[in-house]
Amino acid sequence: MRTCDSLRIDTDTLVVQPIFENALKTHIITTHGSYTSSFSQLELLNLACMRYFSTYEGRIQASRYQTSFHRKTPLLVAENGIFAFPTMSPLNAECMWIFNHSFKSKKHTDKSTILQYDNGVEIVVNASVHTIEKQRQRMIVMIYKQKSLGRLY
Repeated sequence: MRTCDSLRIDTDTLVVQPIFENALKTHIITTHGSYTSSFSQLELLNLACMRYFSTYEGRIQASRYQTSFHRKTPLLVAENGIFAFPTMSPLNAECMWIFNHSFKSKKHTDKSTILQYDNGVEIVVNASVHTIEKQRQRMIVMIYKQKSLGRLY
């Protein structure tokens, strides 16, 4: 693993998850490797949003306005197609963010799910299959709503 910053939040990002290890706060899993950061997940997401001329709070507020999803709101990080959804309240230190890549979800335990990606990556996330699928559907609604507004390039 290599240390990184918000530039790792891009179209190749699969999952952003918390870690509690010395000064490291976030583990970023991408299609091409794993990285760590001393920034929190919300700091990284905010910096990634600001790269695309907005803020995390601004994007969440707009998402809520467009979709009426007021809890565990999916996030449009950038209009080039970077979307993500939280596994629980983003204020919870255990929250993980799952990005819009194709995956299969499989029950691990009652409260955790294994995400299986086409490239062979498997990630255990701290949410039930029901929660993952509900959140994925919310993100898909947001993606279609955003496309229908003609904003994706």
